[in-house]
Amino acid sequence: MPNSRPTWRKLLTGCSSEFRAWLHANDLQLTLYKKLVADLDLFLSQILSGQDRTLSADVPFWKLLDEPQNVAEHLQGILQNIYKPQDVEQYLSEIQTYSSDPVAWERYATTHFVAPVTCTLFGERLLDVSTDCAKEIYDREMVAAAYTYVHLLDRYKRFWDVLLCLLDQGLLPVSAKGIDVLDIGSGPAVALYAVNDVYKALHDFAIDRGYTHLVTPPPRFHVIEPSVQMVHFFHRFSETGHREAGPFGAIFSQLVDFTQEIEMLDPKKVGQLQKIIDASTGSVAAYFINEDKTAHEVYHYNFVIMSYFLTTEERTKNLSENLQSVFRTLRPGGLAVVLGDKGWNSIYELIEQQAKLAGVYRMNQVPNEIPLCYTDAYADLCKAFYTKIWQDYLTKYSNIDEEFAQSRKLPRKLWHSPKGLKGNVSAFGLRVFRRGR
Repeated sequence: MPNSRPTWRKLLTGCSSEFRAWLHANDLQLTLYKKLVADLDLFLSQILSGQDRTLSADVPFWKLLDEPQNVAEHLQGILQNIYKPQDVEQYLSEIQTYSSDPVAWERYATTHFVAPVTCTLFGERLLDVSTDCAKEIYDREMVAAAYTYVHLLDRYKRFWDVLLCLLDQGLLPVSAKGIDVLDIGSGPAVALYAVNDVYKALHDFAIDRGYTHLVTPPPRFHVIEPSVQMVHFFHRFSETGHREAGPFGAIFSQLVDFTQEIEMLDPKKVGQLQKIIDASTGSVAAYFINEDKTAHEVYHYNFVIMSYFLTTEERTKNLSENLQSVFRTLRPGGLAVVLGDKGWNSIYELIEQQAKLAGVYRMNQVPNEIPLCYTDAYADLCKAFYTKIWQDYLTKYSNIDEEFAQSRKLPRKLWHSPKGLKGNVSAFGLRVFRRGR
């Protein structure tokens, strides 16, 4: 390569086919997907089995030990909701026996009480997160775990497809200083996990093939997420999965007017106050000065992600001013991507109106839809994951079974093991906006 660097677009389009071939030759995309499956399997199994009590259901069995003679009385109503009627009397008798010994009681309660309650609440949340994710459901107990079970693997693969599409078009945001990524309504931060893996793969490819100009620092992640449960989830999941880039917290719990936030910054200061949101309360826990950021750099991004965040016309209209301010945070050449259902055309039109008002324009060369596949190796791994969690934990520890699934009209992909993964949609919607042509 010549010493003078070509444009990022030429660099990316020139190597996109070679990068895809390199990914395939090293089986890297599938390997990273398998790691995500294994990490999520371990993470959820610890929750559903009651081993990780920080994320399991809030089961106050320690409080009940103050009056061990009343344990059975306190738990009888709950047991009737999580066990078959013929089993309740047996458990009530065993509770009376084990509750007199704190060590034995902890062991017994984890398996026969914490895990069943956790699995039951988890099962009840599956319908919430499968049918209408626009509802205000995200601070209900166990909803974050249920959401990740249903959506995380699928959305991870979708965002890989988006990033590779951007690479092919030469639009993937790249900077010699590394890029700042803002994920709005991140949920379990699945898009950022995909971004981290794709950019790490591109970095390793560039080193391997000698594309020195493509060797850049890793992305820096910034999150806006209203659900305390979701923030707590991705903080812990990033830690347990040894994802050094995170994310570990949120900069805001709601979409703000960035124009106002930027105006409040003091341009004379080299460093600026940055917020850390407490995952347990959602409030600002601390501030720190980021000496690497000037007033012209804080709240400015190379890459903005809104994945299934704006789900109704009413919500999009209500957030129009804040949405316009988001587009104004884009640096020159910065990109904003919006993912959602392919039929959300009226929502996409409202978003595009705000982008134009901010001087940001849609990239029409990017397809409006990305096809979905339900028969490849990724789909097989996803289906196997659904089946394992359903059979090894939900049906094992609780009263959840096929009748439960049918009565609540849960998606068959979650519980009907003889069938392969199936979907009722053929593609998802995509809109891409860029500051500068």
